[in-house]
Amino acid sequence: MQIAINEQGTKLLIATKSTEEIRILRKEKFYCPQCLEKVMIRAGPKTIPHFAHHRHSNCSSHKGESEYHETGKLILFQWLKQQRLHVQLEAFLPEIKQIPDILVTINNKRIAIEFQCSKIRVSDIIQRNKGYEKLKIIPIWILGEKLLKRINSEQFKVDFFSTHFIHRFAKSTHTSLFYFCPHTKQIQILKNIYFYNQNRVFASLKINKLFSTVFIELFHEKSQFNNSLLTFWLKEKQRFRLYFRSQSNRYQQKWQNWLYEKGLFIENLPPYVYLPISSQFLFKVPLWQWQSELIINFIKPLRIGDIFTFETLENYFKRYMYDEKQFPLFKNSQHPIEEYLQYLIIIQLIGECHDNHFKKKSHVKFYRHIDDAVNGDKRLIDYLKGLL
Repeated sequence: MQIAINEQGTKLLIATKSTEEIRILRKEKFYCPQCLEKVMIRAGPKTIPHFAHHRHSNCSSHKGESEYHETGKLILFQWLKQQRLHVQLEAFLPEIKQIPDILVTINNKRIAIEFQCSKIRVSDIIQRNKGYEKLKIIPIWILGEKLLKRINSEQFKVDFFSTHFIHRFAKSTHTSLFYFCPHTKQIQILKNIYFYNQNRVFASLKINKLFSTVFIELFHEKSQFNNSLLTFWLKEKQRFRLYFRSQSNRYQQKWQNWLYEKGLFIENLPPYVYLPISSQFLFKVPLWQWQSELIINFIKPLRIGDIFTFETLENYFKRYMYDEKQFPLFKNSQHPIEEYLQYLIIIQLIGECHDNHFKKKSHVKFYRHIDDAVNGDKRLIDYLKGLL
């Protein structure tokens, strides 16, 4: 940690001190602002100056921060100070006994910035966010750049741990993951994130020089449903149609057996099964599973003109979904089922009546041949592109 208090109760930020000042300060006693245990100064030619608890400390802030984390936290602090924002490094919040890496106040709103460089328990993330929510503090989590896993320029690996840091600040803004590298001083934003399987996403990566970036501008970019996503998705649907069966695992085989019991194969499915959903990570099961169940179990048996409710679908699929309280950074977004129903409205399979009531408008049509299915997928994607 960077801040400790001396015997007079005065806070000291050690990273700003020179080598000679640190040599003199070693003669004094310093204490943790949270637990008041005695702490020691650590500094050296390869170590950024900081305070550390002794080995057997019981303090919850005793977490052995890495050099990478210490350096990144300081650089982020300096970046915010340069913008003349009211910013505090390691401010202790006694009401919740938490110390955010950085606390920023803008127009009487407090924002806690956490620079997270390693994996921790998901329960710890949830608990810390609950603490901030209690004090009406907005949490912003920035991940260490080493946690960014690239497949290529538009595809990335995002594991279950990382999904808990996906931000969405308003319904009109895109989904975002923030990354920072203290060595390159670059902030990287993974935005417009769409999961196409359980841990792989299509997204765009924006790389900014930190000190050329304005903090508040990070959160106002509009959501974009663009041609590149749909072009990728057409290729993904073709892979799904042609190769899914040969590459399936036990879980996927179970779903294919369910289809077979319905008298169907993957090539028979209508083109509006397996479409991109920005909030897909809220589901425990893949897109193709829940979307096919919604079409086959709910929409198909209805007669033209029959009414159904969003609540009915929500209750049915609740068993497949994570508790939304696990994802407090994901604000003001449509439910994934609501997103999917919008597709079905666009293609006029259903219509919206009132108060989350929907009416079936046309029959569900299944393909008989794989060539027809592939061509049908292309027609649908081209149609969606035309609406952009």
